Amino acid sequence: MFAEDKSAGCWRFRHGESDQHECKEGFGFKHSDKWLRAIAALANNKGGYVVFGVRDKTIVSEKIAEDSFKVVGLESDEFENADPVQFTKRLKTTFDPTPLVEAASLEIGGKKVGILRIHQHASRPVIALKNEGQQVKEGDIYFRYPGQSSRIKYSDLRAILDDRDQVARAQILPMVEKLLSLGPRDAMVADLAKGTLVDGKHTLVIGEDLLERIKFIREVSIR
Repeated sequence: MFAEDKSAGCWRFRHGESDQHECKEGFGFKHSDKWLRAIAALANNKGGYVVFGVRDKTIVSEKIAEDSFKVVGLESDEFENADPVQFTKRLKTTFDPTPLVEAASLEIGGKKVGILRIHQHASRPVIALKNEGQQVKEGDIYFRYPGQSSRIKYSDLRAILDDRDQVARAQILPMVEKLLSLGPRDAMVADLAKGTLVDGKHTLVIGEDLLERIKFIREVSIR
């Protein structure tokens, strides 16, 4: 991820900013909206990394400045000493569904760097539940584009929803095929929420002991 630039006497984040990487010079829970927005955007795309202690891209006279993506290090130990629960709590209260994040601290060229790894969320899109600072607005969906985390475009949102529908169809198709092969006379549908078996005409109540066993088997098989 990092490479030494001997000519400039520094280390750089070699990936720069892409659709899977975002750089932040500093870190703090006090002004968390900037990195919260980045997390949601990455979770809605392919997943990726937010790197703290690395200078963002700077444009000077329409050119990328030489100090862009330079490792400058974090000024405090707030990231390194942060409890993972702090990240989870902040994400749970800001987004639904909650993005999945892993944190790690590194030392590059004698400077401290913090890294958050964000997983692509299986139940995208991740949506903001409330306003958080100036960067996160209630109801917004963010998406990571090359070099920026911004509100999602319609075409990308449509692609996420289409993918989700395709997964749902793939999961339900085997059950439909099984029902068709059995025929309506020999098949019943189990409603585990209500604890019943239904065939359209009759309803059978599943005993509580048996229902718990069925739910347990279902959860184990899913995992």
